[in-house]
Amino acid sequence: MPSRSPMTAPMLWLALLALGQAALFEFTYAGNTIHYQHLVIDQWSAHLPAIGMLVVQAIAVIVGLARAGVPLAPARLLALLIVIVALSAAPSRDLGFYATELAVAGAIACVQLGNLWLASASLPWNWTLRIPAWALASAVAIAAAVLNLTIYENHPHIADELAFLLQGRMYAHGLIAIAPPPVPAAFEIDLFVRNASDWFSCTLPGYPLLLALGHLVGAPWLVNALLGGLNVLLGHRLFLRVLSPSAASLATLLLAASPWNLFLAMSYMSHTAGLTFLLLMLLPLTAFFAHGGLHRLLLSGLALGALFATRMLDATAIAAAAGLYLLIRTRRFAPAAAFTAGFLAPASAMLAYNARLTGSPFYTTLNYYFDTVYRRGVNRLGFGPDVGLAWAFDPYPGHSLADAAVNTALNLFQLNTELYGWAGGSLALLVGCLLTRRWERADSALLALAGFLPAVYSLYWFSGGPDFGARYWHLILIPLIIWTARVLDQQAMTATATVAMLVATALFIPWRASDKYRGYLQMGPELRDVRFDAQGPAIVFVRGRRHPDYASASYYNRLDFQGPIVFAWDRDPATRAAVLAAYPGRQVFTAEGPTITGGGYRILSSQAGNQ
Repeated sequence: MPSRSPMTAPMLWLALLALGQAALFEFTYAGNTIHYQHLVIDQWSAHLPAIGMLVVQAIAVIVGLARAGVPLAPARLLALLIVIVALSAAPSRDLGFYATELAVAGAIACVQLGNLWLASASLPWNWTLRIPAWALASAVAIAAAVLNLTIYENHPHIADELAFLLQGRMYAHGLIAIAPPPVPAAFEIDLFVRNASDWFSCTLPGYPLLLALGHLVGAPWLVNALLGGLNVLLGHRLFLRVLSPSAASLATLLLAASPWNLFLAMSYMSHTAGLTFLLLMLLPLTAFFAHGGLHRLLLSGLALGALFATRMLDATAIAAAAGLYLLIRTRRFAPAAAFTAGFLAPASAMLAYNARLTGSPFYTTLNYYFDTVYRRGVNRLGFGPDVGLAWAFDPYPGHSLADAAVNTALNLFQLNTELYGWAGGSLALLVGCLLTRRWERADSALLALAGFLPAVYSLYWFSGGPDFGARYWHLILIPLIIWTARVLDQQAMTATATVAMLVATALFIPWRASDKYRGYLQMGPELRDVRFDAQGPAIVFVRGRRHPDYASASYYNRLDFQGPIVFAWDRDPATRAAVLAAYPGRQVFTAEGPTITGGGYRILSSQAGNQ
């Protein structure tokens, strides 16, 4: 009888893991609406094959673990199981459903993690992928660009993205604001606001300045993709300074393979640029501690100032912590002064920018927007019954410790799901590894760094929502990756991490892309490709909600609201009449949006030019 190959057992366990993951995805709904990921427990009868596969996987894993043994003492195993279950589901208003989902999702996550461990533990050797940083960077840039052009359809889907892109287009034309549209009510979009003479985006200018470069070459979709690749190269240099060579290699692979990182690089959100500026800040800062030189602190401060112009709260918190750390570590004023001088250069430009648009250097455009469109003082840090806006995922009125706890739980679930996309959860394997060894001082330091921004954001009323994971926490990606690589490298768990990454790349990323981000929020470029049968200039009235129906169309208006085709929101009869008066002689079309049709846009018959 021929002897069995040493790869037979790991390949069988890997196949079972892939089938279990596919079954789990079939039994999970993320969806392309504003919706947190949940198991479709109430529709279990429609997913019997997937449930059957999960049951088969559970039986096989239980038997496998009984034979192989579990490398944890009972008390530590219990602690790991509690962590896995606690992170396995997003909080729900229906507490009964939440408890049921925690139990079911937690059990599935435990089985997935056990399957992952059995697949890697049965390998005849401990191995990891060794891929050059430049190759990983190229892969990330190409993958992000391809995802943008295919899944994301080279089109904004979130209100922030639309505002960023239009702001970048304005900057590409040398403008920081434009004249208001002729009938403001018909051209209203989220995050744009008027002052006495201008119409402008309330979003910060740092990232749109980069998008302006993309607009100038006709490819704003390339900006985040290229930044995503650059971040891998910058991250690799940083990891080599703070980790062993093998751990640095693993950390670079983790950054490149992170679904959280990849999908943000696919998008038009500002977080990828924020990560770039953070890495550009950390590299000269670490070089200063190794080699000295105040010029390095000046460069570090400049990068942090650029982050301030991109993600203000993140930069403010980091600036305070870094400045204090410099004073304590060096016990000299000069290093902190050089760092602060670099930071103040771009930060001062922000003061001038605010003064031009809001009338005060310390009155941000974002607060001006919320004060003007909603109510004064609604957008601020802290707690109180009048803080924040009531929206779909606002746990309680105002902002309180209870709101902060729910927001944190939602983001921890998102982090566990999307940080690495690993079977059993992105954080579960790390916790398991930590439970097998002594806690070290570096663990505390790295987790303190990772917890710093979430602590700051607990003071903010908005969690970031279900878009792109725990996106408000995105900068903690760097300390988390350093911690992950350090823990797994020390525990000789690189084979387990490599298997987990391969499965996530093959299954989680394609599932997340197709299930959630294609046609996300019913936004799409359909009207970009419509050939209206107009005999001259035309006005197209878009029926439906402001977002997504009109927002999708508004991206294709010119900045002067003229041109052959002008898209206007068919808000109400009075607004329609005002638009017809403002655009005399144009042929009129009506487009019913996706919230009306349930699919794409439907173009109704045109009318002759109005008088």
